[in-house]
Amino acid sequence: MSRLVTLNLSDNRITELPISMGACQMLNSCLLERNPITDEQLLTKYNIGCDHLIDYLGKKWFNLQQQKKAQEKKKEKQPKLAVNNAPPPNVLSPRGNSPRVTRAEMNDFKERESKFRTNSETLTKQCREELTLIKKVLVSATTVEELLPIAQGVRELIPHMDEARKIIPPVAPLQQPQFKGDEDKVTKLKKSVIPRIREFEGILDGITVLLTANPNMELL
Repeated sequence: MSRLVTLNLSDNRITELPISMGACQMLNSCLLERNPITDEQLLTKYNIGCDHLIDYLGKKWFNLQQQKKAQEKKKEKQPKLAVNNAPPPNVLSPRGNSPRVTRAEMNDFKERESKFRTNSETLTKQCREELTLIKKVLVSATTVEELLPIAQGVRELIPHMDEARKIIPPVAPLQQPQFKGDEDKVTKLKKSVIPRIREFEGILDGITVLLTANPNMELL
């Protein structure tokens, strides 16, 4: 869906568009003729151009994602039952110092390793797509109010990226922005966020290299 280039939705009795269309960053042609759409602001953006329509939906989609993350954080603060995620006994123990690993234990470990790799690749892809959307919204933002959710989203990613740094090759250090005295708040805020986004992209590149370079995990 994110690679969609042309979309014709004319004569479909559509009253609204899914805000997830905001992730269709490659869409350059969208037809909505003769649909009873009620969102006047959406229609205004559509009449200006497809890029304005996608930008409008993208901002709404981004704000919704931030709300979902806030709700997930509230759930995480609730007490949880302890879950034992330890590997099967003896699977990671040195050879010769432990009982023989059974076929069932080996298969279980390989299955969990495969799920971990798939989840990592999926999460990396999702992060890249979100960063692409953030950059698009960042460029088009003209007010501090539009930039604040972006800055908040980037700030929430920092601890996760710091953890990722521990398992990948060294990434170029963050370049501190250079401010000028006559710059407005919007320009300064953009300058503060852009280096972080570039840093995150470098970390995601490192994760991709790590997953590609290690297609199979070796058991000790």
